[in-house]
Amino acid sequence: MKNELSKFKESKKKNKCKGRIFRAHVNRYLTKKGGYVYQEKMTPLKRMSCKGCDRCVVFDECLPDFVYGDNPPFIKNIKDRALYELKVVDISYDWETGNADDFNLEFVELKDFNT
Repeated sequence: MKNELSKFKESKKKNKCKGRIFRAHVNRYLTKKGGYVYQEKMTPLKRMSCKGCDRCVVFDECLPDFVYGDNPPFIKNIKDRALYELKVVDISYDWETGNADDFNLEFVELKDFNT
């Protein structure tokens, strides 16, 4: 994971990309047996997203680890059909080397592009 973080830090300075864009889908319904289901789904939008710079490759490599790990990407006040960008937050650095050694992913709403 350290290699991915160093790639992210370097590419953030060089390239300005569109990032990874997702559309939120929120479903609520009752099952036949009376159960209540609440589901949040984030669908990637390939045409609106970056085509694959070093920074976005890091997202692609790290997202499965976060989704299946202890700290999945957090979505604050999710809105149905809204657009979100996947961002790196809470970066911590090693005090000896100064290299990034840990981070979290978060979905941030894109207010300018929502329809």
